[in-house]
Amino acid sequence: MKKKKTSEFKCFVLILAVLWIVSDAVLTRLDPLKYSDYIFKNDYELTQLRHPEKVWDKVFFGSSVVIASYLEDQSAAGYVNAGVDYGTVSDIYEMIKKNKINIGSDLVIGLNDISFLDSLDTNPTYIWHKKWYQHYIFFERDKIYPLLEQGLSNLLDGKAPFGEPAQTWQTKIVYFGSLSDGELAAGNDRMIERFGGCTLEDCKRNFADLDRLIEICGKKGIRLRAVWMPWNPKVPVYDFAKRIMDAANERFAQSGIDVFDMTNMIEPQYFYDIGHMSYENGAPYFTKVIDEFLCK
Repeated sequence: MKKKKTSEFKCFVLILAVLWIVSDAVLTRLDPLKYSDYIFKNDYELTQLRHPEKVWDKVFFGSSVVIASYLEDQSAAGYVNAGVDYGTVSDIYEMIKKNKINIGSDLVIGLNDISFLDSLDTNPTYIWHKKWYQHYIFFERDKIYPLLEQGLSNLLDGKAPFGEPAQTWQTKIVYFGSLSDGELAAGNDRMIERFGGCTLEDCKRNFADLDRLIEICGKKGIRLRAVWMPWNPKVPVYDFAKRIMDAANERFAQSGIDVFDMTNMIEPQYFYDIGHMSYENGAPYFTKVIDEFLCK
């Protein structure tokens, strides 16, 4: 009798384990939360909703500086603006490695110094940050729980569980106007205070993932190119940024990666701040300038 109960318990545990694994695999693959108008979307999900096609032939990836600079609707090059807030080299490598992005022919990565910083506070809700042992529902708990709480509260008040969609208006962040010289100087001081003391040791993972990115793009037949994003000439490029550029360019040269250095190419009137283009005139100008490179 005792052996029978033990066997039944093992069978029950096995069924639970299978249900856990299968449900996680299905939910992770479908990622249903990104389709809900009631849940806040991250930049990756917004790009997916705008481009539901399974393969993005040409992709321009980077951080918010790419989001704010490249206007895919005004570009003749046909690249998807796949920029994500605080996007790093490790992010795009993980996206490709975990099949969260399917690139057809071309990948261009827009870079600056913080694109390589291992300690950068990237958005934890990006699906490629999900660990293999985390269930999809647990990983997305910060999105699910508030929705359930709101629905339950409405039901207890005799209302429909969900009212009007709350997030249909959401878009990626862009920047309007330009900061004053004083605001630029203050922003530069904050940036140097935060990143000025960093070294290449603080970028070991991202540089390792750059090597892996070059390798995986080669295996998949994806042409990889790099762009050093513009830097407002009113603000000098500080030493850490220069060291990052030198180290990355050395790797690009060794691997035959084409690099377009736009660091000193854009005049101050086109910037919102140190690295973000003004949406009104900077982004259209940037798009026009970079199209010549992208269309090669």
